[in-house]
Amino acid sequence: MKRKFQFVFVSGVLIALFYCGVAAAFDRFEIVSIRELVQLLKEREAGNVDFLLVNSLDEIIFRDAHIPGSINIPLTRMEQFVSRLGSDRKKLIITY
Repeated sequence: MKRKFQFVFVSGVLIALFYCGVAAAFDRFEIVSIRELVQLLKEREAGNVDFLLVNSLDEIIFRDAHIPGSINIPLTRMEQFVSRLGSDRKKLIITY
């Protein structure tokens, strides 16, 4: 019985640490709602704002369905495609 408790306790601690790490990672980025994205896309179409919309899923999924005007940079091949982001380091980049 004692070992089972230790396993559950250790598992609980690991899960808590994982979720804390995920929460800390989200603190570094601003979350854009669907409504906000739709508005930004309208503003970009009107020429009022410029940003990159990056689909980070696999190329096969991108070919099947993506938001019009987005570019594909698969997360698993980020280093290979990072040049698609351009040289403007101040440009807004939204990933999904």
